[in-house]
Formats: sequence, C-alpha cells, structure tokens
Amino acid sequence: MKYNNENLSDIPIDIYGAVGNIANTNEEHFLRQYIVACEMMSRCINHVIYVGDYRKQEFAYVSAVPSMLFGLTPRSIINRGFNFLNDYLNADDLLFIRNIVSDWFIFLENCPKQHINSYVLSYNIELKSSKYGELLISNSLIPLRFESNGHPWLVHGTLSMATDHRPHIGRIGLMGQTSYWEYDEQQRIFNLIEVPPLSEASKRIIYLSHLGHTVEEIAKRMKRTESTIKWYRCELKRQFHTLNFEQVIGIAKDLKLLWS
Repeated sequence: MKYNNENLSDIPIDIYGAVGNIANTNEEHFLRQYIVACEMMSRCINHVIYVGDYRKQEFAYVSAVPSMLFGLTPRSIINRGFNFLNDYLNADDLLFIRNIVSDWFIFLENCPKQHINSYVLSYNIELKSSKYGELLISNSLIPLRFESNGHPWLVHGTLSMATDHRPHIGRIGLMGQTSYWEYDEQQRIFNLIEVPPLSEASKRIIYLSHLGHTVEEIAKRMKRTESTIKWYRCELKRQFHTLNFEQVIGIAKDLKLLWS
C-alpha cells in the first residue's frame, strides 16, 4: 500500500486503514507508534478508530470499517481531512460539533493536569447519505497531546453506532467514574450529574440489558424476581437522571462502566 509520505513506509505492519502525513512534527515518533497500536486494535473491534489533528484539521490515521463509513475508504477521508463531514452533516450538526468540541477545550482548562487525558467527550450526531440513508453515530474523543494553553491538538477518536438514540446528546466522563458532565447545548456549558457508585448487581443488570436480554431473562440469570430487576432499573434511571433505561446503557457505555 502506498502512502502520501514515503518516509512512512517503515511502519512494521500491513496497514489496512490509512495513514496521513505525520512528518514535520516533533511528535512523529509518538504518532508512528500510536498508529501501529490503533491499527492492531481496529482489527479486534467493529468501530472506526481515528487520530485527529486539530492543528492541521486533518486525520493522522483512519481505520477501515467500510460499513461504518458509507462506503468511503480511509484514504479518501484522509485526503479530504475534516472537510469530509460537510457532505454528511447539515449546518446545525456542524455547528453543534464546533461548539461542543470548543467548550470541551475550555472545560479541560480547569481539569487536574495529572488526569487530563482521562476526560472523554462523547456526543451523538446523525450522518446522512443519499446512498446509505441516515445513521445515528456516537463519537468519543480522548485527548492525546496538548497545546501550551492546555487545549488538545491531537485526539483519539472512536465512531460507533449510538446506543442512546437522541441526537446532540453530549457528555464528558472521567473514565471509570459514575458521575459525569452533561452538555447544555443552549447555555454551552457542561453540568455535573452526580451518580453514586454502582453495586455489582446494578452493573450486571446494565450489562445484560446492553446485550439485549429482557427483564425476565435477567431475572432468571441473576436468580432474582422480575419485580426486583424492574426496581433496580427504575433506581438506575433515577440515579443517572434519565427518562428511560436505554439512556442509562448509553451513559454506562460512554463512561466505560460495563466491564468495571
């Protein structure tokens, strides 16, 4: 496979995704190694993984999962940079992305520096295509490298099918913690939602629900009554400040709670 920059030809694996131009940067060695790790990871999960460069408004890497990319190849996305979104998002969605990412940057200014890489931004957007229809996608961003003002310039991104089926839902989670910050699109601020630590039973109910099991099936697996499972689910909706259990699953997924 040919790359835009011949100096990348020494990457020691057969890339199935696509690598952008990562030369002329002090972070070249880090990027090379990180992209190799991302490519290996992409072969194990059915998500799109990418590395975004906000300085250049382009991608250093995009993995290959054709069913998630409307038939676009990673190379075609690399070549167009962030502008490829203009063909798949309406003006409101593009504005939402610009605002929530900008407000995430501001949020990170006040975060403890030793944990700053752990504040993950997740939000839902609706991608549109005349050929493939509409898909509600969840995009998660993890900061990798920062400018002198504390704003990320390099991020790890993951695209997957949204579990919470509401567009323009955004939140910041501190990985492994139950409390989170929910985005107020009108006020353009992140509000803290405090959630107590989950019991093992609560975690298992969320996980089994995520797998698609019914209340009856969960009750049998956990050797509990159906009314007990329903009580847990209602309590979890209250704790997470959600209207339905689908939203609880979406938040738990974003906060990486399903396996903790």
